[in-house]
Amino acid sequence: EDDKRRAELNAVVQAGGFNVTASGDPIFNSIQTFAAVVNEPGNTNVRGTIAMAKIGGQPNSATNQFFFNLADNSGPPY
Repeated sequence: EDDKRRAELNAVVQAGGFNVTASGDPIFNSIQTFAAVVNEPGNTNVRGTIAMAKIGGQPNSATNQFFFNLADNSGPPY
């Protein structure tokens, strides 16, 4: 959980999982995580869609992070 946000040019913008405080230590605070979402194979990550972020190799691990597809993405890590 070192990377709080992620952006890859012409690929994805990822967010979620944390909130930000104006001051204090730590500035990034984890938000509550609920049960993981079951994977929906067949739904592709085409440009302009939003998707849940998952842990590599664990298709049913989506919880509280998401990403926007800035390009047509398929397969890991998108």
